[in-house]
Amino acid sequence: MNKFFIFLLFATCSFNSYAQNNPIITHIPSTVGDTTGITLLIYYPDVARYDTCGAPVAIVVAGGKGANGIILNYPSIFPQFGFIEVFFNFPGGGVSNLLSGGEYDLRGPNCITALKDVVRFCSGETENNFGKYLDELIPVEPSYQNVGLIGGSNGGNISLAVTGLYGNQLPGLKWICNWESPVGDGNVLADMGNTNFGNSTPTSNVAYNDTTGVFDYSKLKYCDTLYFNYNVTFDTLAGFYFDNNNNGSPSDNVDYKLEPLIYGSGVNRRANYTEKIIALGYSMGLIPNPKPIYIPTLQEAKDFWKWRNGEKWIDSIALKRPDLLFMVTSRDHDHYINSPDHPGVLNQYNKFLNGSNNFIRLNPDKSYMEYVLDSVYPGLPDNVCFTPFDHLTIRSVMVPDSVDQKILYIAGACELADRSIRGDLRWQLDSVYDNCDKYEPQSIKNNSAFQLPSKIFPNPISTNSNLIIYSLNDEQVKIELTDLSKKNIYSATEKLIRGNNSIQLKSNELDNGFYLLTIQNNTRFETLKFEVLH
Repeated sequence: MNKFFIFLLFATCSFNSYAQNNPIITHIPSTVGDTTGITLLIYYPDVARYDTCGAPVAIVVAGGKGANGIILNYPSIFPQFGFIEVFFNFPGGGVSNLLSGGEYDLRGPNCITALKDVVRFCSGETENNFGKYLDELIPVEPSYQNVGLIGGSNGGNISLAVTGLYGNQLPGLKWICNWESPVGDGNVLADMGNTNFGNSTPTSNVAYNDTTGVFDYSKLKYCDTLYFNYNVTFDTLAGFYFDNNNNGSPSDNVDYKLEPLIYGSGVNRRANYTEKIIALGYSMGLIPNPKPIYIPTLQEAKDFWKWRNGEKWIDSIALKRPDLLFMVTSRDHDHYINSPDHPGVLNQYNKFLNGSNNFIRLNPDKSYMEYVLDSVYPGLPDNVCFTPFDHLTIRSVMVPDSVDQKILYIAGACELADRSIRGDLRWQLDSVYDNCDKYEPQSIKNNSAFQLPSKIFPNPISTNSNLIIYSLNDEQVKIELTDLSKKNIYSATEKLIRGNNSIQLKSNELDNGFYLLTIQNNTRFETLKFEVLH
């Protein structure tokens, strides 16, 4: 799409264009990077997105299962919108001057630690190997308090893991934008259908019900002559499949062979099927006794997927970083999971929806999509934040396949960065911001006075408890209470005093579940989420 790669006149900021400069290569220290450290490739604009606040930083977290995140011929897109764009290689990834030190562990603890150190460097918390901060390496000022992760495909899993594990150590990380990330047990390896399989197996698993998200595990079988032609050191890797024609043996034209993730060496090499498959393999008596050496124990499976399945960290994100803005994006047909209900996208969205984060969205606001596309584009969704979706309703709210995935990356990042700098958590936007610096811009580096959005507590709230709203200012506000379907329950005008404000809610009249509290006046709009639990 040629329009995407030209310099435009943007209505959102008070300058004319952003030019892309040649990237720089640097190495940052990390406990998992040996003496070499972790390699970063950094692109920057000639002019920052925000006049007084600097350039937000977008860290691109590579998809797939490999160690390389720096692809020299991959087009840089974020500097054209005033962002600093950072690519990096995981430990052991890259060659020559792009090599990162350390040992690659297939997106495990080493990789998570490396990503944490990348975020800290991009947030102005640490220096590179030569004692330089990011702002000392490039001529444009970074917005250290506006750093985000772009989790492309499987990169979304580790983006969630690093935030759930280290979120309270990453104050500059403000948002995550995942793209079609296969989050969830069964989704990580696309047990329901994989678009990347060749002709050796069907691309859809008929044992998966795409209207309910439920597998018919009675069809699960194990075959000691079902071999995988992977790059492995042994040729006896038998495995699991769904016997969809019930004939007792794997048949390529009907049955669905499951894909393991191979990791380890020698006697420690394991075929890591999803945790559910391994558990059923034992409970259903499918795995031979004694078990093949390459089949993990159930505890080994739990330990392996703890680090590589992002859904295991979403609850922790809600506890450690309720201020984090989260968006997941997707087109009509997922690039990896071949199922119309988008189970990986739906899973992570709903888990955030059931948590306590202040902002959850499926796909960018339509105004930001058209802003990046530089045109009106038929068929774009305009989903309202916090809207519940299920395996059926999610199908009608996706971006058309004709829109390039990079458009989703940049539209999501622009919206999240602009919202973050203004503290604007409205469910829907009428247009792209006309001036990104208009509303109390944060200062640049290591700003100790930076304030998070207002908070409510206790959360969850029990029967007849007072709901406390912590306000940063003395102000008159309109307060509205709704459920997740946006049904109005309570509205009033309140005088908030800086500090604690007690509001009596008849929580005994509310069902158990999650509710949204909107606080608004002429200068702010916040949506806070809380739970009623009797």
